[in-house]
Amino acid sequence: MKKELLYKKLSNIFDLDVNKIKSELIIKSIRNWDSLKHMQLIFFLEKELKKDLDPKIIDKIKKVIDIEKIFKSEK
Repeated sequence: MKKELLYKKLSNIFDLDVNKIKSELIIKSIRNWDSLKHMQLIFFLEKELKKDLDPKIIDKIKKVIDIEKIFKSEK
């Protein structure tokens, strides 16, 4: 997935201006982050990747760059 599209999807999930989405953005620091948003994020990732994510991988998602790495590793 292209970075621009990923950022747009994250922007929609977190109700955040797409220009505020950066690789080093800490997910839990997003004002609208909560457990429901986290589940939406995981659902989105699994849907895009067409597979269930290992809980260990999910636990390692701290920043946007971690999500980018997941998509890169799945190419």
